[in-house]
Amino acid sequence: MPTTSANCLTPDSNGLLWICTNAGLVRFDGSRFHVFGPQEGLPSGRVLGFVISRRGGYWVTTDVGVCRLPPGSKVGDKCEPLSSEKGEYLTEGLVELEDGTTFIATRDRVFRASAAGHVLEPTTFQYDPHFRLVTMAALRDGRMLIGTETGLLVWRNGEKPQRAGGNQLREGLRHIRIASHESAPGVWEESAWISGAEGLFRMTLRGGANDRLERVAPELADPLCAVPRRDGSVWMSSALGISQLAPDANGRLHETRRYTIREGLPASAVDDLVEDSQGNLWGVTDGSGLFRLARGGFTTYTGEDGLGSARISSVFEDLQGRLCVTVSTKRSDATNFRVFERGRFQAVNLGHRSGWGWNQFGFQAHDGEWWFPSGEGLYRFPATSNPTDLPVRHPVALYNAASGLGGAEVFRAFEDSRGNVWISTLGRECQLVRWERKTGTFHRISDEDGWPRGEIVSVIRESSSGTFWIGTFRYVIRIRNGKVDVLSPFPEEPPSYVRDLLLDHSGRVWVATARNGLYRCDDGDAAAPVFRNYTARQGLSADSVRCLTEDNSGFVYAGTIRGVDRIDPRAAITDRSIRHFTPADGLPDSEQNVAYRDRRGHLWFGSLNGLSELDPSVDTSATPPQIYITRIRSRGVDIPLPWEGVRQMAVSLAPDRNQLEIEYAGIDLRSVASLRYQYRLTGISSDWSEPTEQLSVNYTTLPVGRLGFEARAVGADGQVSPAVSLAISVQAPVWRRGWFLSLAGLLAVAAGSLLYNYRVRHLIAMERLRTRIATDLHDDIGASLTQISILSELARRNLSRDTLSDVADLARQLVEDMSDIVWAVNPRHDRFDALAHRMRRFASDMLADRDLEFDALSLPADLKIPLEYRRPLFLIFKEAVNNVARHSGATAVLVRLALKGSALKLMVQDNGGGFDTSARLDGEGIGSVRKRVRDLGGSAEWKSDPGHGTCFEATLPLG
Repeated sequence: MPTTSANCLTPDSNGLLWICTNAGLVRFDGSRFHVFGPQEGLPSGRVLGFVISRRGGYWVTTDVGVCRLPPGSKVGDKCEPLSSEKGEYLTEGLVELEDGTTFIATRDRVFRASAAGHVLEPTTFQYDPHFRLVTMAALRDGRMLIGTETGLLVWRNGEKPQRAGGNQLREGLRHIRIASHESAPGVWEESAWISGAEGLFRMTLRGGANDRLERVAPELADPLCAVPRRDGSVWMSSALGISQLAPDANGRLHETRRYTIREGLPASAVDDLVEDSQGNLWGVTDGSGLFRLARGGFTTYTGEDGLGSARISSVFEDLQGRLCVTVSTKRSDATNFRVFERGRFQAVNLGHRSGWGWNQFGFQAHDGEWWFPSGEGLYRFPATSNPTDLPVRHPVALYNAASGLGGAEVFRAFEDSRGNVWISTLGRECQLVRWERKTGTFHRISDEDGWPRGEIVSVIRESSSGTFWIGTFRYVIRIRNGKVDVLSPFPEEPPSYVRDLLLDHSGRVWVATARNGLYRCDDGDAAAPVFRNYTARQGLSADSVRCLTEDNSGFVYAGTIRGVDRIDPRAAITDRSIRHFTPADGLPDSEQNVAYRDRRGHLWFGSLNGLSELDPSVDTSATPPQIYITRIRSRGVDIPLPWEGVRQMAVSLAPDRNQLEIEYAGIDLRSVASLRYQYRLTGISSDWSEPTEQLSVNYTTLPVGRLGFEARAVGADGQVSPAVSLAISVQAPVWRRGWFLSLAGLLAVAAGSLLYNYRVRHLIAMERLRTRIATDLHDDIGASLTQISILSELARRNLSRDTLSDVADLARQLVEDMSDIVWAVNPRHDRFDALAHRMRRFASDMLADRDLEFDALSLPADLKIPLEYRRPLFLIFKEAVNNVARHSGATAVLVRLALKGSALKLMVQDNGGGFDTSARLDGEGIGSVRKRVRDLGGSAEWKSDPGHGTCFEATLPLG
């Protein structure tokens, strides 16, 4: 709860409880409180009233106006007030008639919601403006009851309001509750329960003048509200608590029981009461919170009921069926024995120190005598039918070390079917002693009988066959036909500490341990009995089990440190068929100490803070309730849901939103401690999860595709609720979608084709390059070698200096050509700086006597020059420089290399004599240059005029 006060309580048919608070609208599903405020779409955080519309959806009254949430509204949808009309809206000031017409009241006016439900319209209601309106309720015949500060009005829209009740209802009206039931098919009887400063009134509504008003339970003053319940009873709250009313012999209602702080109310004054769809009564106090009065729950008795400290140490009955209780205190005294009579526990002073034992710590024997363990020995009192007479009776005997018992600190005492008394003592040597009734003598069970030395006996039970089952700190011991069998079904260390034993009606043996849960043996008469273990893994509320009992239906009840667990012995241990009872069901405390079943079949559980009574025949269990998905979050962002939750829904998640957290809950306003849940994600696995108390599941990375989430509730009796379902569609990333994959396939095919074509072109280019190099080698080198061969033959026949000189020239030219080819194909010369260096050196050698400017600074040194471009470019350059050196007569030459886009631009300019570019030239140089440039996909141009020098420009694409 966001606050400890509430303005209204409204249960719905789904099992939810809606609570109006000054901190928002609260939805309670039995497990969690969900708070809704302005961030969720409400006009204000101060919620005064909440009404479930007959047409679906909800009406919400806030301090700034009334708004309507139509059917299908989701959390986060804006709920706009119907009007900007200012006024003090009433907590119980919104009613909806049978035909769906809605009326809304402020302190001084009544409005009608328009048919579309968007605005407030004025009505014919007129009343003394000095007297403010307090509450309003609708009747089946279209009339309305309106409570004011000065009395009760009956009003129908279009008519004038009429006073009702005469002088009986004059002031201080607080609440009006309408009760109706179908007395015959189509015949409805209706009554109004009106609470105010003058008392509680019932108005039988028969139409106009036939309406009859009467005061109910005149002995009860100043009621705050009244609730007519489905079972016909009426419950009224006041400043003194809650009163249950029932008719007397004359049919007049009178108080039959009152609930106050003593019975567990958080405060005396209860502002509002409502009954939910399961018959539970809910109330709210001003500042002390919300509470539930469960139908068929526990009735608790505490120190205020005469139990003193209320630390319950044992519970048993006398021969007349009176309930007897021993309690323990920090100091042992003589008033630790209590007898339950006339609704209270009466203290009985036994006159001795009671000791510190518990469980089997007192009994009335079959002959009427009373036996009480103490720190002084075992007291035996004479027979009496009334235990309250014990203080005036002297003990028949005190058995201790001096009288043959062997010890004074008695820990347990138990009478068997033969009337013998089994006694457990503490001291230097812990003993188990049997007192024989026939002889009046004590017999010690010793190690000679097979008894484990030093074991402390904590509980003694006898089966119908006469077998004794005894629990100690370490063992379960069976004594059958005088033979002692020491059984140890527990882990060796630490000691399990047997707290209680139960022999049920089917002969099963149940063992409660303080550390290792509950053990069950179905073959107690076998030579080697088999024990099976219940722990928290099998559904127990805790592994520390303190006490055991059985109801008349065969269910076993285990008191633990976390409440009471009801176990169905007919179910397999793995079925976890265990129902949990907690303080939410009326237990005064979680930690239980002792348990007992009386002759009526009622169960009693004693804790350190009180005693609880349960009538198991009033079984409130039912089929597990419907469960709802209450929240869905994807990557931390809430997905809007209807206000009440959802049972079926579909969500679509983007590829980057595939994390999903889902919360769910069984909608059950009873205690839901016994509910467990299963879930599964279809599309991944068809198996349900193990039952768990977990109310949410988080999927961190959902796979792409269509999935289905399902969850269901499992009751303690194994019944399974219908499942909720969430259809989940996780979209694939763009790169995994069909159209993208198709496009990617086409692109891959295109890329492969381009790559193949490129590879083919590259291979062709390489083949052309090889062919070009081979051609160069064949043409240039081969021709030169042939010429050298001819000249050498001529020189052999006719030695001539000129011939030898020609051979030498050809050889040098051949070496130079070979050097050019080898240099061009060397991959170390791919970078431009190597080419520029060779070009500069060649130009310097050829133009040594001229003024040479070589400009290549604008080109990056690491510019790549492909192999197929390197030698042709160098040859073009050489031809241009040779032409300048041989024919231009220039004195200055400029060589410039630059990038123009992705093309390399070469310029060779001189100041020589020039030539006529239009004249036919006999040399092969210019034609050769044009061919080389054209083969590389470039262009060549000569700009020259006679007497004005020549400029050669070549543009070669590098890509």
